[in-house]
Amino acid sequence: MKYSVLSVFSFFLFSSVAVADPDLTVLQSDVEDAKQKTSRHETRLRDAESRSTGLRQRLEAEIGERTAADQDFQRQINAIELLAGAAGPQGPQGETGPAGPQGLQGDIGPQGPEGPEGPQGLQGSTGPSGLDGADGDNGIDGISCWDINGNGIQDASEDSNTDGVFDARDCVGSVDLSSILLRLTYLEDRLKNTDFDNDGFSPVNGDCNDAVFEVNPNVTEIDGDGVDNDCDGIIDNVPSAPPVETSSGGLVINEVDYDNPGTDSLEYVEIYNSNDTVMDLTGMRLDFINGSNGSVYRSIDLSGAIDANGFVTIGAPGLTNVTIPFSVASNAIQNGPDGINLIDASSAVVDSIAYGGAVAGAGEGALLTVVDTIDGSICRIPDGHDSDDNANDFLLCTSTPGAVNF
Repeated sequence: MKYSVLSVFSFFLFSSVAVADPDLTVLQSDVEDAKQKTSRHETRLRDAESRSTGLRQRLEAEIGERTAADQDFQRQINAIELLAGAAGPQGPQGETGPAGPQGLQGDIGPQGPEGPEGPQGLQGSTGPSGLDGADGDNGIDGISCWDINGNGIQDASEDSNTDGVFDARDCVGSVDLSSILLRLTYLEDRLKNTDFDNDGFSPVNGDCNDAVFEVNPNVTEIDGDGVDNDCDGIIDNVPSAPPVETSSGGLVINEVDYDNPGTDSLEYVEIYNSNDTVMDLTGMRLDFINGSNGSVYRSIDLSGAIDANGFVTIGAPGLTNVTIPFSVASNAIQNGPDGINLIDASSAVVDSIAYGGAVAGAGEGALLTVVDTIDGSICRIPDGHDSDDNANDFLLCTSTPGAVNF
C-alpha cells in the first residue's frame, strides 16, 4: 500500500494533538480533500504506467515483426541474381595526390647479366725488362755515302756535292739515292710511330717527349714544374708569348708542288722557319716569276707569324693545312721554267727557287734538275736545309703540305 507524504504527516499531526479549535476542523477537512486528490492522482498515475507498459509491449512486438519482415525481404533480395548494367563513362582523372612515404627496401634481386666491357684503363708502369733474346743473323754490310772508302774519316773527296756536310746527298756512282731516301723515310716513320717510353703514345699521336713516361696527352698538367706534361703546347697551363724575330733570316721556301694530276687544283708553296723563335711575316710576300720574261705574274702578301721550326702553307683553297689560300682555285702556279722569290718587308730577296730550267731573276746556285711529278713535289730534306744552291738543296719528295718532308 502506498501513502503520500501529506497523508502520513496528517496522521501524526492529528493523532497526537487534540484541538477543539473550529478553525482546526476546517483545516482537517482540507487535509482530507487533499488526501482524496492525492489518491486520485496516484490512481491516474498507475493507469498511465499500465497503458505505457502496454504500448511498449505492442511497439516491441511491431519492431520484431518488421525486423523479421526486413530479414525475410533481404533473403529474397539475396536469392535474386542481379545482372550488371553497362559501365558508365570514365570520370575525369583526379589530381595527383602527394607522394607517399618511401617504402622499405626490398630484398636484393638476382644478379643481372654481365655488362659490356669498359674502356681500357691507363697503362701501368713499365715492368722489369725481360731476358735478352738471341742475337739475330748479321745483315749485309751497307754503303756509307759519306765514308765511301770505309776508313772512318770524312775525307774531302767524299763530300761529293761540296756543301761542307757529309750526308746522304753525297751518294754518287753506283749508290742508289732513291733506295737511301726510302730507307730514311722508313726510319723517320719508325721514329714517329714507336712508343719508346711505353706510355701508350708515340710522336705521331701526340707524345711531345717520348723519352719520359709521365709526359703524354693523357696526363694532367702539373703547374709550376716547367714541363708541358699533357703535350698541349702550353707549359704549366700558362700560355707564353715566344719572342718574335723581326729579321727574315732562317726563312726558306721549303717545298713546292706546281703540277697535279689533271687540273692543277692542289698546288702550294711551303715556307719553313728554321729558327728557334717565332718569325713575323708582316710585310713579306711571295713573288711568282714568269720564266719567259722575268716578270712577276702573281704576288701574294704574307701575314701573321710562323712558329719556331714551323710551317706556313700558301696554296689551293681546298688543300690540307693551307694557312694562306690562293685567290684562284686552280692553276695558280705555272709549271716552268718559272721561279718563286720570298721577299721581306724591305723588298730584299730572302730565298729563291727556279724550276724547269733557267729563269731570269730567280733561283740560287746551280740549275735545279729534278722536276715535280704529278704525284709528288720538290722539297728540302731535312726541312730547312739551305746551302743557297737549288740543285743541292731540293729533291723529289712526297707531297706533305704543312708537314715534315720525306
